[in-house]
Amino acid sequence: MANRLSKIVTRTGDKGTTGLADGTRAASQCHIARTVTRRAERELVALSHLEEPPVNGLPYLNRLSDLLFVLSRVLNRGEGQTETLWKR
Repeated sequence: MANRLSKIVTRTGDKGTTGLADGTRAASQCHIARTVTRRAERELVALSHLEEPPVNGLPYLNRLSDLLFVLSRVLNRGEGQTETLWKR
């Protein structure tokens, strides 16, 4: 998954900017899936205080979240959808 993510980031540009969860239906569904993934990651961190988590559990969930974020950007760009960037 990390290799695939790196290839997508290389092809599309920097993943560092944060866009709001909007755009096409497919991109929005990626954002929802990312939210669920982040929730699972937080739950696994909480569980790790009680017992040993799976060795690759946290890194996997973290990379999956990154992949879903980048994929949402790719899907939006593919449909000509402009991104709404998050501003502090």
